[in-house]
Amino acid sequence: MAEINKIQSFKTFSEIKLQEKEAQLKEEAQLKRSEITNKIAEILAEMEVDSIENLDETQRQELVNKIFGNVEEDRSEDIEDEIEDLGEPESLEEDTITEAIKVEGKRDAKKVLTQYNRIFNKNLVDLGAMSDRSILGCIKYLMVEALHDANFHRVAEPVGKMIKGNIEPLEIKMPGLGGHFIKIGPKSIKEILDKYYSDIANAAGWGGIGIVEGTALYLEQIKYEAMGQQALNKFNAAFEGEQVRVDINAKINESKVNEFTVINEGTRGQFGKIDKKGNITSVYTHYDSYPENMLPIIKKSFKGGKNVDNVIDKGANSGLDADISKINFYNDGSINTTGSIKNIDNYLKDVDRDGGAEFVYLWDEKSKKWMMADIYGGSGLVPAFESVVNEAEIKSDDEFKEYAETVLKKAFGEDYDEAKAGEVIDGILSKSDGDYGAAVGMLTGSLGESVVAEANADGTISDDEDDDMDNLKSDVEFMTKELIDHIKKETERIGGQFRAPGYEAEAKKIVKSIMQKKKFKL
Repeated sequence: MAEINKIQSFKTFSEIKLQEKEAQLKEEAQLKRSEITNKIAEILAEMEVDSIENLDETQRQELVNKIFGNVEEDRSEDIEDEIEDLGEPESLEEDTITEAIKVEGKRDAKKVLTQYNRIFNKNLVDLGAMSDRSILGCIKYLMVEALHDANFHRVAEPVGKMIKGNIEPLEIKMPGLGGHFIKIGPKSIKEILDKYYSDIANAAGWGGIGIVEGTALYLEQIKYEAMGQQALNKFNAAFEGEQVRVDINAKINESKVNEFTVINEGTRGQFGKIDKKGNITSVYTHYDSYPENMLPIIKKSFKGGKNVDNVIDKGANSGLDADISKINFYNDGSINTTGSIKNIDNYLKDVDRDGGAEFVYLWDEKSKKWMMADIYGGSGLVPAFESVVNEAEIKSDDEFKEYAETVLKKAFGEDYDEAKAGEVIDGILSKSDGDYGAAVGMLTGSLGESVVAEANADGTISDDEDDDMDNLKSDVEFMTKELIDHIKKETERIGGQFRAPGYEAEAKKIVKSIMQKKKFKL
């Protein structure tokens, strides 16, 4: 804003106004130049070109059209000359960063910023019709999923909560449907975004800090700098003094996923209990949560459920220890994971998705037994000390059958089907050909697939049933309102206020008739 000057005389009035006008024009020109150069930088990044000089004639015309729209050839040449006069814009890959948000891994952060610009300005431009709240929800979802993809499970959700957004249904006008709108639900939008979060993780070199810093820079770019800074602060606080980069070679080689190395990341797990009402409460354990380490510790210090509440009360930790005083509790305010035995599949999905757990250990207050689940092995929830079997302990088909029946009965309870279980056991024995260690592996790997016909243990048909039903209800509400509004609007247009009620009654009869034909009663 031009500085307000004190007028000394009528003579100086016009001079001051002229100076202020010149200052204003100069400021506007600088702002316009900045906007154009930023736009050029974004387009060059989309075209994956480092410099204007490297553009061929076709690309130069494309650049002009993207900035100024379709222009005549003569005017296009003039504009190209004007663009060259502006000079080269700062590359999105440059190490010299002048943004308000200060970042450590500048090159990785800029690569992530480039990915966000590509996603929202090139690949998914229709998302621009969403509200700010929804766009922030999309950014949050991409960042959180990228962190999970880079194996930063523990911090993904807490950092994500710093971005105050939620994905809401997106309504898109369809020209081929008479201008009517269709609605894309949050689930469908997330499925679209799922194609892009790995690009963000890859751009950051699979480093958590690069993902969060790049996200913060993009938030700053769209005028939500405070949220970006809060997310960055949350991440840095969680890893203060730690190295948080991953072994990129292991990440690239997906065939060696079990050898994937993350510095300061071990075999993660969940440790907790199932109360007598079937409610589950568990805490995150960071290191050495594999059975060979956990089960001896449980036998020694947590037998009969002893000390479990003590660990739950203190929360997430670096790993379980037989000496509770030696356990390193994070005290970072992270929320315990909860669930229900009636919806055990949802709970196991949550601890995998939100906490990156590979194994779960729960003391069951009702059965007075320790239960466990191998998340990656798909074992479901099974008795902990009966589920770990040494190959040497089973030496015959009969011994394996007895073991398998016990595991399956306890795993599925009332859903246990003896005939189907027998078919599964016989099939495993046939395939394993006397290798009982392999038979045990096949049993735990197939548990919950061959025995249950259609439904999950909680009676649902799919893991996404609740989400699908929510989407259906939302769709029904939207389409019903659309139909009613359409009927009212069109009957008013056709018949005016006097004949509209009669036409509306005819439309209602049609709806009622169709519902009767389809045997759909209200």
